[in-house]
Amino acid sequence: LYIHLYNQLYLIHHYIFLVLFIGLNVACERPTNFGFHWRAIQLGDDLAWAAKDYDDSDWDKKGSTDQSGIFWVRFKIDFGDQMAHIQHKGLRIISMGSYEAYWDGVLIGKNGKVGKVKEEEIPGAFISYLLLPDSLANYGSHTLALRISKYRSSLLPSWNTFYVNEYEQIVQQPIIFTSIMYSLAGIFFIVGIYYLFLSINQRKKFSTLIFSILCFALFALITMEYLKIIYQYPYSFQAFRLSTIGILTFISSYLCVIFFLDYFQVSSKKLLAWLAFSILLTINIVDGFGIDVAAMNMRLFMLIASSTISIYAWIQQKMGAALVFFTFLLIAFINFMVEVRTLPFLHQYDVNLFISYTLIIVTMLYLLAQQQKAEDGRAHV
Repeated sequence: LYIHLYNQLYLIHHYIFLVLFIGLNVACERPTNFGFHWRAIQLGDDLAWAAKDYDDSDWDKKGSTDQSGIFWVRFKIDFGDQMAHIQHKGLRIISMGSYEAYWDGVLIGKNGKVGKVKEEEIPGAFISYLLLPDSLANYGSHTLALRISKYRSSLLPSWNTFYVNEYEQIVQQPIIFTSIMYSLAGIFFIVGIYYLFLSINQRKKFSTLIFSILCFALFALITMEYLKIIYQYPYSFQAFRLSTIGILTFISSYLCVIFFLDYFQVSSKKLLAWLAFSILLTINIVDGFGIDVAAMNMRLFMLIASSTISIYAWIQQKMGAALVFFTFLLIAFINFMVEVRTLPFLHQYDVNLFISYTLIIVTMLYLLAQQQKAEDGRAHV
């Protein structure tokens, strides 16, 4: 049994690191998307606001509103030497609302249908792409004005932004990277099934069941995180997606802590498990459920709590505690390097998140294999 388990883990390790290696290389090749340097928002509706040189100095500069209805958002961007090599410029627009897009006063595309009342609106996609006409993409300063209506999502404020780059790259690169991340999700799913059957045969090993559920949670988390790339869902679906991600982040963070509490047989583990649950729940209440800040703080708590458990287990001379501690030390180092921009390809929160979880999963796999080896050794004595 142990030899079979070891061979399976050996293959799983190599598949995970292969996917991780390919993913990092693709991430390094991802093009830099050039964004705006000025954003302003104004409630109301006036087609004169589409003009390139319209004076929007008195508009709200935070660029967001909690109100429903029609409003305009204006962006300014300069096409300098850095844009000269881009032949066919494309826009990747992220918008909480249906919109009409005006580039220097010229209508270049629509997303859904803007409505003066809710019944007239057809919800647009949360992420959409527009090809910028060559005649409008000349050197110099430009203005993108979005006429937006938002009636179908009261839970989230309007949030609108855009990036410009080579049209083919701005459409294809996210899909290529998403396929890599979905391969990683598939590995987590297969590992989850394997350990689910293993936990059924070994009912007394609670940590194996926790690990299986954690793998399924990470599979679902990756699926929902990158759903925005493969499915152009309406902006009204974004609130549900973020809520689902919040729930899955909560589950993943909690299961990581519970796994180490159970594996290292920490004293008063039931009390500590309830304490961890309470802290994670408080984070969601304070930061706002489904918000990025809540997800980051839940992950931070998981890292601190799990590191503390590993230190305690190391002091108690528990098997594998040192490995767990150095794994979290490596994750902390990676996060530090990301913060100082030494690892720019990891600057995105989701990429950094799943690399951290991959390291944790590989460490857990090793711990479970060592646990099985120790039990087999005792059985043959």
